Amino acid sequence: MSSPYTILVAIDADIKTDPLLCVWWHLFSCCSISAVAPNIMMVQKTIVPAAKAAGIQLFVPAEYGVRVTEGPNVAKKEVQELLAHITSRTDVGRFVAHVLSTAAKSALEGARLPFETERLSPLQIRDLVEKKLGKKIEVRHVDYEENKKNFDTDVVAFITTMFEEGHGLVDTEKEVKETAAKFFPDWNPTPYEAFIA
Repeated sequence: MSSPYTILVAIDADIKTDPLLCVWWHLFSCCSISAVAPNIMMVQKTIVPAAKAAGIQLFVPAEYGVRVTEGPNVAKKEVQELLAHITSRTDVGRFVAHVLSTAAKSALEGARLPFETERLSPLQIRDLVEKKLGKKIEVRHVDYEENKKNFDTDVVAFITTMFEEGHGLVDTEKEVKETAAKFFPDWNPTPYEAFIA
C-alpha cells in the first residue's frame, strides 16, 4: 500500500493539468477517501482512528457497490461502526468529487449516499452482452438451497446467495434517485452497455 506522502506527490505532479485532481487536492486536508481493494478492507479499521487523530473531518470508506456486511465482507460493518453495485471508477470519482466540493459538511455528517450507474439484473446484462457481441451466452441455473449450503466456505456461493437474497443493491431505487436529486441533480453516469467490449 502506498503511503499518503507518495500519493500526494503523485497528485501534485498532475494537479495543474487535471481539474478533478485540483478538487481532490483542495479537499484532501479535511477529508480522507479510502480506495483499498475489497480483499484488504480490514485495513480501514486502522485507517479510521488514524484519520480521526489527524483531524480528518470526513472519511469516505471503500464500499464497492453492495451493502453486504456478512461473510468475507464483515470488515465493511466493522469500519461503518468505527465511523459511527458495477460502476465506472470515473463515475465514482466524479460523484464523490462533486458531492465533496458542493455539499455542506453538515449534510454529509453521518450520511450514507447510495448511487449507481443503472440497475440491471444478471439476465438483463446477459441480454446486453449477447446483443452487443452477437454471441449467445449459456446460463447455468444453480439451486438456491444447495448453493446456500456452501455460503460460509465458497466465495462464489456466498456472492450468488447474497445477490439472490437481494443484498447486491446499494439501496432502494427510490433512495438512489433521492441521493442523486439532492447531491448531484445533473448526474449522468456511463451506461452499463458502454463497458461491454
